Amino acid sequence: MEIPDLPEMHQELESDYGLESQWRGQGSEVSLCRERLIKWCNGKGLDLGCGPSKISPEVIGIDDSDRSMSPMVRDISNLECFGDSSFDFVFSSHALEDIQDTAGILKEWIRVLKSGGYLVLYCPDKQYYYNIGHPRYNVRHKHDFYWWDICRIINEINPKTVLEHYARYGPVYKVGEWSWELVIKKL
Repeated sequence: MEIPDLPEMHQELESDYGLESQWRGQGSEVSLCRERLIKWCNGKGLDLGCGPSKISPEVIGIDDSDRSMSPMVRDISNLECFGDSSFDFVFSSHALEDIQDTAGILKEWIRVLKSGGYLVLYCPDKQYYYNIGHPRYNVRHKHDFYWWDICRIINEINPKTVLEHYARYGPVYKVGEWSWELVIKKL
């Protein structure tokens, strides 16, 4: 996959934690990105780490919490119950950073994607979301990522992919999402 060479990728970005996110009390993270990302979530798909709100009602939602209202309560890093190339898309919102083995989970998520399928990710942005060690960080987080960190990992485990879309939404953009989104197409 070709990753754009952006100036922000060559410098240590200063943390820019904003005020409380504007979505607080207005639903889940997926409610913020649904309109933008739904166009890559067509056909048979998975929503991994879905919590109480899936990207669309038709997808198979999997979450590790019995509070998620998901029909499948299980570890999202182990999809052995699904065969290779089973899905048109895999969507995950604010879950990847909770898994210790990032390369392993991405390899598993890509494994279940059909050729031409999309990996659609929405995750906290390292520059805008409270990092590990900050007094207000999310204790479930195992990692802090920029979107290009994930692209580099995917290139190492499966270079037969294409970067379809990326964007960042932080307090400097007056959106208050503190997140990035990434769409990778499996060739």
